[in-house]
Amino acid sequence: MRENIGFKSYGGVWYMLFLFAVFGGLGIWMLVAERWSIGFLAFGIAFAAIGAVCAAVALWWLFRPRVLIRADEHNLYVWRRRGVLTVPFAEIVQVSSRTAKRSPAHQGTLYIEQVGGRRVTISGLKEPAAVRQYIAQLLEENAGQGE
Repeated sequence: MRENIGFKSYGGVWYMLFLFAVFGGLGIWMLVAERWSIGFLAFGIAFAAIGAVCAAVALWWLFRPRVLIRADEHNLYVWRRRGVLTVPFAEIVQVSSRTAKRSPAHQGTLYIEQVGGRRVTISGLKEPAAVRQYIAQLLEENAGQGE
């Protein structure tokens, strides 16, 4: 039976929407202002472009599925853009995580290192340290069953 263990965090979406509002608003203001110097217009275009990129990233993160990582008795199932990636417990060498500093949502990134040096990265994950500990527990249980 597959169990949901890793969920997306909405903190990054809110942060990107805030940056979109700041940079996009400043860029639009600079473009419609009555100051027509080349430098003023260039900065306006640059700020508007940064705002557009932040909006695109926020939408991308918003439309990701709610569950990013699932597990069963023998595998992890990680959501990727091109489909679900199956990671067998037997191929996992190390699991590490990094939590964003000063993040009230405790969001961060989970790193899964596999045999052969392949590395799977899951960003925008809610409570990555707890997910890492749970995966470590599943790995210990799986290793105990294999003996």
